[in-house]
Amino acid sequence: MGRKRPAPSRKQGHCGKKRKTDEDRSPLDNPSISANVDGEKFLPGKVFNDPIHGHIEIHPLCVKIIDTPQFQRLRSIKQLGGKYFVYPGASHNRFEHSLGVCHLAGQLASALKTQQPDLGITNHDVLCVQIAGLCHDLGHGPFSHMFDGKFLPSVKSEIKKWPYKGRKEEKSFLYEIVSNKRNGIDVDKWDYFARDCHMLGIKNSFDHTRCIKFARVVEVDNVKQICFRDKEAGNLYEMFHTRDILHRRVCSHSVGNIIDIMISEAMQEANKHILTPGKEGYNHTYHLNRRFK
Repeated sequence: MGRKRPAPSRKQGHCGKKRKTDEDRSPLDNPSISANVDGEKFLPGKVFNDPIHGHIEIHPLCVKIIDTPQFQRLRSIKQLGGKYFVYPGASHNRFEHSLGVCHLAGQLASALKTQQPDLGITNHDVLCVQIAGLCHDLGHGPFSHMFDGKFLPSVKSEIKKWPYKGRKEEKSFLYEIVSNKRNGIDVDKWDYFARDCHMLGIKNSFDHTRCIKFARVVEVDNVKQICFRDKEAGNLYEMFHTRDILHRRVCSHSVGNIIDIMISEAMQEANKHILTPGKEGYNHTYHLNRRFK
């Protein structure tokens, strides 16, 4: 009667069944754990609660990038620049947008990998596309497109365009996932359409999840391209309709453009007085136009 029952072993559950431990769980069992690219061991990832995409899981290597000062500065860069002075709801930043693009890039790349195994898309490819989506806005200066489109041209700064590297020509379609120069249908726009409309209170009828499900890589004129089912034409029309609405009501807003011009002129005057440190520290400083060149 006075004996104490022995404490059950950590690996021993009720009815004598073996209890799962962290070593037994797969990444699908525990969303906070992700396998590395080679699947050799488990590394901790992160789950972010995003207002647009819900709970999104981020690969541990992407988490390492997110934790760098270069990426954290995106928290201070408004997605819509000076338009925040017109639309009080436009308070979202490039930080959360980059997380969303990383998530959608992984979703689309994984869907193509599952639906078309003959494409030879590897886990490395999916991860690289996710990193591309995560880092695609790192070069933005203050106030986003105002800095790139108004300030930099006014001080005659040259922006170099780097050629694509890392993948052979038969996988050129992977570069169209984040930024599609062919037709403008890419995950960067899918995220900012949904995010901007949500924050600005503008209706968005475009459903990017359907596009992901019906996306296929098809060879057109001897070039592999990301294409969509014919029945998705209406959905894609809504995408371009949403883009038109955002352009007319937000990007081309007369007061917002005046504010952008005022900020640009102020930065032109301050350019010769403000110095920012380079990677070597304060021993090498740059003017604003050279810092973001």
